[in-house]
Amino acid sequence: MLVGIIEVDKNCNMKMTSVNLRRNVVSNLHDVPIATFDANDFDAVYLLVQTQKTIVHDISLPKVLTGKNLVNALSFEMEDFLPVSPDEVVWGYRSYPKDKKRFSIYAIHREEFDKVISAIEKTKIRCDAFVPADLLCREEKESVLKIFLEYLKSDSALNDIKSAQDMFPSALRPERYKTIKFLYWLGFAICLLLFFSILYTKYQDFSKEYSRLSKIQASQNKLYKESQAEFGRLGNDEELFQKISEAKIGTALVLPLLGELAERLPRHMWITHYSQTGSQIDLTISSVKDDLNLYRLLDKGNSYQLLNLRKNRSSDNRTIFYLKLRSRLP
Repeated sequence: MLVGIIEVDKNCNMKMTSVNLRRNVVSNLHDVPIATFDANDFDAVYLLVQTQKTIVHDISLPKVLTGKNLVNALSFEMEDFLPVSPDEVVWGYRSYPKDKKRFSIYAIHREEFDKVISAIEKTKIRCDAFVPADLLCREEKESVLKIFLEYLKSDSALNDIKSAQDMFPSALRPERYKTIKFLYWLGFAICLLLFFSILYTKYQDFSKEYSRLSKIQASQNKLYKESQAEFGRLGNDEELFQKISEAKIGTALVLPLLGELAERLPRHMWITHYSQTGSQIDLTISSVKDDLNLYRLLDKGNSYQLLNLRKNRSSDNRTIFYLKLRSRLP
């Protein structure tokens, strides 16, 4: 792993160093001129900053906390030792894997932090992480680079230093593997487009098939209802003729009238009851649906006169029509 280190002292002077880090062993340490320093040549670039107006405070929490609860607790502890308002600093903390209750909080005056960021922006140098040197080096005489290199050898290196705010501008971060990333997202977009194209085609095929099956189902339902109506008509006609026969009404008087009614009635209607007293005839007609034109259909018959028509809805959702007729037959 090739690591770039940008040291920034308290006067914003910079020094670039390149180092190989493999299996916690540091090697090939050498300086890199600012003019030739390119963050894209490194696997990681760290900004190791010494700042004025910086406070580091060690604390131990009474219990183990994580996430927002941890940040809130550290923020509350920080306010006790800050000589200024929390809004005037950028801050973060370092955790210790071997002691999950121990933390080191650092707070840098915002003016000092902005001064460093401004100096970095002018050089157009890019880096991955901001590391406060005071968090690692507590003594002035200590070599910041040496202590940082020792720190990089640890298994938890840079995973235990966190900022409480999004303090590092994204514009300062390097864009590595730009072509590979572009091709990756281009390939992803093409795959996504193909997926939705196939999905749309499948949806169209499904829609057409569903429409075809719906039409077949509607046709079958219509045929079933017509067959049911015809079966009901035939069954009721047989029952009606049986009742006429039992009532001993002359077929010569009944058949012409029934024949005329059969011609006028729609296929979804059938006669279910017939009774006659003299020339007065009572009829009951059953229908699978309502028909507002029934009176007009049956009015002015040749063999009868329509006196009255009323209707009702049965429990099985059929419409029942009750008719009173006067026979015109001799």
